[in-house]
This record gives sequence, C-alpha cells and structure tokens, in this order.
Amino acid sequence: MSTSLIIGKFGAPFGVKGWIKIHSYTEPHDNIFTYSPWYVKEGEELLPIDFVDAKVQDNGLIALMPEIIDRDEVKIYTNLDIHIMKEQLANDCEDDQYYYTDLIGCEVSLLDNTTVGTVTEVRDNSAQDLLVIDCDGEELLIPFVMPHIIKSVDIAAKRIVADWVIDLS
Repeated sequence: MSTSLIIGKFGAPFGVKGWIKIHSYTEPHDNIFTYSPWYVKEGEELLPIDFVDAKVQDNGLIALMPEIIDRDEVKIYTNLDIHIMKEQLANDCEDDQYYYTDLIGCEVSLLDNTTVGTVTEVRDNSAQDLLVIDCDGEELLIPFVMPHIIKSVDIAAKRIVADWVIDLS
C-alpha cells in the first residue's frame, strides 16, 4: 500500500466563483501546484482530485476545483488536508539528502548512545523545525539544527544522533 503525505490544507472559499484558499506546507509554497493529483481523505479512503486552475495571490494561494462553480459548493473542501502519494515526490535526492517524511520512524540517540525514542513528526516552529519524539509515551521536542544539535542522520539505518541534554529519569 502506498504512503500518503500531507502537503497542505484547504482554507476558506475565495470569492464567489468556486475558488478556495490553499495553505501549502511545501517550499516554496507554490510548489504545491506541481503535484497532481491531490488526494483528500474520505473516511479511511484517499480520493484523487485535481484542480482546474491555480493562482499565486499577494495574500496566498488559491485553486479552482473541478465542477465547482460557487463558494457554497467549494466549502466541502474547507479544512481538509491535501495529500499526495510518496511516489509523487522527486526521487533525485543525493545520498546526504532526504525528505522530512523520511525522518518519521527514525530512532533518536544521544552522543553516549542512549536511546531517546522514535521520531513521530517534524514540526515547523518558524525559528527552526522540531523533531517530535515519542519517549516512552511522552512527547519530547528536539530542534532540528544541523550540525549543532543534530550530529548525524542515517536514513538507511533509520537513526539520528543528537547532542542534546535530556533528563530521562
């Protein structure tokens, strides 16, 4: 089964002709429009959808969805996550490059080889991204700052080494 990734979220309707605001998690933000199709979750199922048109506005991104002609119809998408399949990502990473989604499931250890836990999420914190780590059921945050805090990332071994002071008692 294919893995899906959340790359954005639908916002509020924009105007009266069926456009909707798009909150993109891609960098740069308008890269979200390079992926097609998008998927939305209905129950446990991912349904493919495509946009008919897209625009970069001064205040953000907007998209026009197929067969939607007014703001009332497009409301069904408001607050839904926009997914793509992992296979849709470019597979042109160098050996030392990776997508943040590749960090999910990695074991985090300290310099003394003490295991901290497993990465469950990478969170955007404006100042720097944070690794969200499940540490025996507790959520632990470590700044994802290389090479000062994160000393190494080995995607093949699913292992991250951090120089961080943690009270595990």
